[in-house]
Amino acid sequence: MNSNSGPPKGYSVPRHKGKGEQRCQYCSSTDHWSYACDKKEKSKQKAAGSFSKLSHTQMLKYGIKRKLTEFVPQPTEREAYEAELKSLERMIGDELRQKKKATEGKNVDKSKKIKPDPTEAKKEDQDQTP
Repeated sequence: MNSNSGPPKGYSVPRHKGKGEQRCQYCSSTDHWSYACDKKEKSKQKAAGSFSKLSHTQMLKYGIKRKLTEFVPQPTEREAYEAELKSLERMIGDELRQKKKATEGKNVDKSKKIKPDPTEAKKEDQDQTP
């Protein structure tokens, strides 16, 4: 076997060092690895100390409910147009009803003044005769 031909079949290829620098995950220093970092303990305490996230069962136990987030999509152009059309129809309908009521009220007043009721006139005549 030739040793320069690479690893035997079925074995993994050895990994070479990458071009990038190797850094600590906690403090981004190139001087040490993550397992030897002094700031690692401090970062864990900060994360765990100030805010602890409750589990689902703890939330149920203490009666804490999550805020519901509902997705409300923006109306499409057609929906916006139809909504505007409906509101305009309502406004026009209301205006027509108001005008109709106003004209009916005037007509009723005129009819009373112009045409007296003939049955009332006969009753008045009968009351005066005896």
